[in-house]
Amino acid sequence: MPDNIYSSYRSMSKHIALLKKQNTQLINEMKMVLYSTFPELMRYCKQGMPAWVLDVLKNIHHLLPLKNLKLNNSQKIKNVTHDKALSIINKAKNSTTSRNNSVQEFLIKSLAKQIADKQELIDEHKNYLADNCKGAEVDLIDTIQGIASYSAAAIMIEIESIHRFATPSHRHHTLVCIL
Repeated sequence: MPDNIYSSYRSMSKHIALLKKQNTQLINEMKMVLYSTFPELMRYCKQGMPAWVLDVLKNIHHLLPLKNLKLNNSQKIKNVTHDKALSIINKAKNSTTSRNNSVQEFLIKSLAKQIADKQELIDEHKNYLADNCKGAEVDLIDTIQGIASYSAAAIMIEIESIHRFATPSHRHHTLVCIL
């Protein structure tokens, strides 16, 4: 296998990084909008934007005013228990925010869809990279506990060839920095 096989995937890796950055920007914008419309929902978004929150925000018809939400047993959302749904609705009923209007509803639904679509695109690109960026080095890195196929490929894309480094100490230092 030629040494530069991994460098050919560098543009894909950079594109994934760009998609992640765009997704982070969308999530930050969503958090700002949610903060002004339903700050109580923010407690579920401390570590990003969970898929179930996006599903709630994308699928609830006439989302705002949130105070008028009713629990509909026929509307099941993955990872949202009956108790969690009741908790969200009760918090919405007690919310004191004033920016609950159709513009905010449209913006929230639009951002939720964009975030979900962007995450799906990121996952698609990561899967492509994991499935196609192959080699003995990737296979070796993949055997390390906690490192899956995508991460192993991403590490080798950064290293490209271990022979780029002058001495074993440079190689070791670079590998430690990447991991």
